[in-house]
Amino acid sequence: MSIKVVGIDIAKNLFQVCVLSTDGQILSNRKIKRDRLLDTIRRYCQLIEFNQANPLKLALN
Repeated sequence: MSIKVVGIDIAKNLFQVCVLSTDGQILSNRKIKRDRLLDTIRRYCQLIEFNQANPLKLALN
């Protein structure tokens, strides 16, 4: 699985997380509770190829 985009719709207690592949297919589109959001993003970030200057990778590692 090759992820290109992880989009997050921010709300108070639930977040909608949509994951798109490099070819534009929706890999996942689900609601995540606030307390599970960071773990979910960390899991997806392991599957994304980052360049060295990407601040998101540095913040989540």
